[in-house]
Amino acid sequence: MTDFLFAPPPVPGLPVVGSAQRFPVRTIYAFTGTYGPNRPEPSVFTKSTQSLAANGATVPMPPRTALFEPEIELVVAIGAPARDIANARGARDAVFGYAVGLDLTRRDLQRAARNAGQPWDMAKTFEGASPIGALHRAGDVGHLERGTITLDVNGGRAQTGDLEEMSWSPLNLVALLSKYVTLQPGDLIFTGTPSGEVQLRPGDSLLGQIEGLTDLRVAIGAALA
Repeated sequence: MTDFLFAPPPVPGLPVVGSAQRFPVRTIYAFTGTYGPNRPEPSVFTKSTQSLAANGATVPMPPRTALFEPEIELVVAIGAPARDIANARGARDAVFGYAVGLDLTRRDLQRAARNAGQPWDMAKTFEGASPIGALHRAGDVGHLERGTITLDVNGGRAQTGDLEEMSWSPLNLVALLSKYVTLQPGDLIFTGTPSGEVQLRPGDSLLGQIEGLTDLRVAIGAALA
């Protein structure tokens, strides 16, 4: 048995609809630039598993930002090892299921880093930056290629779209990512967001919805002391 200097953190996990077992999370990948016609190959970044937040959580306002924005996204959960998948059809065997997610972003930090040619890490990874709802097994809901995706903030529509508007479908994104890394059970993939921007402030209430999946509800709280 390995001795550690201090207790390692618990394995983060997500609830699974219809099961008492939780889905253990290994790595979080996220794509950008997937919605709209004839989009070029999208770029991908990673988010810390420690940024996960549960459905119904209150996410603290992150420090050092004056422009805090949400991005509603379909999240794909990987359930089997996969490498160099040829196409979307081949990606089906690697997918465990789907959930509603929010990629919360310090937009001002992201834009400054992008303009300077620097990494975006601090714009995308912080406490509560990745709220995700309950996972639905692909065997129960099918492989999602169409369906409305929306985000409401304080009851007003902030983002709206349809999964079929993606140039790079969720399964195509799984296949693409598998050409760069070996996907493993426990990996999560944020698949990009439709258009729409709204600035978040403490006290805001968010409702993310994707047709056929469990709603995601999050509140924004005060900054950590």
